Amino acid sequence: MSNESPSANPQHSHARAVRRTVNSVVCLLLLSSLAAGCWFWSGSEKQRKLDVTIASTTSSHTELTGPLEKTSGYVGPEACAACHRERVAEFIQTKHFLACREPQADKMPRAFLTEQGRVPSREPQIEFEMTQTQEGFFQTAIQSTSGGVRSSTSRIDLQYGSPPNDEVYFSWKGDFLYELPVAWLHPQQEWGISTFNPDSGGDFSRPMSVRCLECHTTWMEHLPGTQNGFKRDHAILGVTCERCHGPAQPHVDFHRMHPDEQSGAEILHPGRLSRERLIEVCTQCHSNAIKHRGPAYSYRPGQLLDESYKTTSSRYPEENHVANQIQSLRESKCFQQSDSMTCITCHDPHHSSAAAPEIEAQASHSCTTCHQETACHARPQLPTGVQHQCVACHMPAHRKIQVYFDTTKDTYVAPVMAYEHQIRIDPMATQTVLWEWHKKQPGDENALLAKSLANSLYQHWNDEGDRRRQNSRHLAAADAYREALRFQSDPDVESKLKAVLADRSTIDVQSMVAARQIRQQQYRDAAITLEKILLLKPDQAQAHGKLGAVYATLGQKTRAVEHLEAVRQCDPDDAYGEGMLGWLAYNDGQYASAIEHYQQADEMEPFKAKLHFQWGLACMKMESWKSASDQFRLAVTIDPRHADASDALSQSLQKQGDFDGAIQSARRAVMLTERKRPEFLLQLAESLADNRQLAEAQQVAVESLNVTRPNDAELMLRIRRRLQEYQK
Repeated sequence: MSNESPSANPQHSHARAVRRTVNSVVCLLLLSSLAAGCWFWSGSEKQRKLDVTIASTTSSHTELTGPLEKTSGYVGPEACAACHRERVAEFIQTKHFLACREPQADKMPRAFLTEQGRVPSREPQIEFEMTQTQEGFFQTAIQSTSGGVRSSTSRIDLQYGSPPNDEVYFSWKGDFLYELPVAWLHPQQEWGISTFNPDSGGDFSRPMSVRCLECHTTWMEHLPGTQNGFKRDHAILGVTCERCHGPAQPHVDFHRMHPDEQSGAEILHPGRLSRERLIEVCTQCHSNAIKHRGPAYSYRPGQLLDESYKTTSSRYPEENHVANQIQSLRESKCFQQSDSMTCITCHDPHHSSAAAPEIEAQASHSCTTCHQETACHARPQLPTGVQHQCVACHMPAHRKIQVYFDTTKDTYVAPVMAYEHQIRIDPMATQTVLWEWHKKQPGDENALLAKSLANSLYQHWNDEGDRRRQNSRHLAAADAYREALRFQSDPDVESKLKAVLADRSTIDVQSMVAARQIRQQQYRDAAITLEKILLLKPDQAQAHGKLGAVYATLGQKTRAVEHLEAVRQCDPDDAYGEGMLGWLAYNDGQYASAIEHYQQADEMEPFKAKLHFQWGLACMKMESWKSASDQFRLAVTIDPRHADASDALSQSLQKQGDFDGAIQSARRAVMLTERKRPEFLLQLAESLADNRQLAEAQQVAVESLNVTRPNDAELMLRIRRRLQEYQK
């Protein structure tokens, strides 16, 4: 969350008004140390083949060569294979295991080696080239400018996904991980380009989010306070055994010391958890639990998920997190009327995912464990060939529009079909099943029935597209119009589809334009741009938030408040509006009101350093020193590099008489700013003086004076006065 006005960063304004500081670091997720070696038992030829398969497959997933504290107790799938060889051999074929991996030549799309490697973008002056060399796989961004052609090549270091879905690629830049814009879409057998900012330059990548990586890996050490900073060493890629069973080092240690013990000690068996805790093993990723309440990778199976993440709500399915199946499942009567139904009632996480028809057949078989065939009242009227298609009728697959790409033929293409998890009677789904069956059967009667069903389905989806369009749900409307065209060609529907896609494209493009105008301090132009976005989508929370900040900068407070309050109305989980309202109240001297807004923002989006820092500033103004220090501690816990919060923590501790703590925090602020911020050095000097360390206080004050800019006469005067006091 960023709750600052475009023209005035609250941290810098605090530097003028109140001296600031940074953070105390919290070392996260440290456990006992041990090297995680892997060993295998010798056995039959079959077992030896499994060993080779496991070793070759997991080598690109696990890199455990260092001390255990670096992995927080995770040991990787090879350690599990020492005793659970066949189970691991099955599991490494699953999509979970392949959720994140290093590129392997024999598994990458052949398009890297063909003419398909050249990928034009929606921006006429920008294209990409995907290549393979002996050194690896690469994306090159090529941009035509007035000064000539510029290119930027990035190595593909990691990839998400595998056939039959899409593959997304990532590149390391030092310790920071970035998502590249070009992906391979297996269903379409072509390249796709995700939305990118043409102003960003370079390879047009975007920072990877922590929450995204958490759901595609078992462990990677996050650099606190960064969006996309990680330590690559000791990473355990993919969703492996320990993601569901918990860190396995105690289990491995115990059974190495007790090789005859068969109990499976010191490890979690998810099947023995309560129903809700078992479900949360899956919904740590397959839900809208997307906002952190604590450090990355802190959730452990068996814990209450809400202690680690805040689950957001959504008005429409297209606003969901990528995989929010649990919300729909909970709305199903099957789930509500059962005491035992969980995700694993229908899904076996240990086995490879089958092709779509096999998935449906397996899931339909799960239905019969609770339902008799006679319970389906529609069954007698259905053709024999479709009587067993429970899933297709009651959990139809649709293209979820949360993840989309541009291709050479279309825009906002959702590559993957995902099954609806609200189990219910769906007349349109049943009609679709019948349409697909009848159109494959011979005879005029079947042809007439297929045509009648197609007309009905066309009309339903056309009407649904119109309803969604009226509610400014552009991508959802596009999905509906595409469904209508699946059943009947119609130039009018094609025109409406182009219109809603054009509207969505305009929103995306204008959002980038507004961001550039704000960076360039063209606030009046930015206001006009953002107002245009809201004409197309009146309920876009982000546009309201930015427009509110722009109006605040322009001094139009009434209009600013109007739009900032609209943020929460449009999205109850977007904390930007409340955070900005808090900052406006703070600048108006309404400190109690500011704190109320910050409390509301914290409920929406917890674990944000900037929010707690600003909250602490308001507490300081009210001379609530204990509350202030609590907020600053939270800020530096979340972001150990937050120098301003460390300085402010030093001040609040000094007011409470904790001079040792004040000195420690002040030293950290000075260290983080490389002793270049005179106000931080002065705070350290004052903390030292209060603790009767006058000689060092005088030295630091002189240092502060030496780095003060000559035009900052007020600060220079303060420092000289302090020096005189120390000398006395």
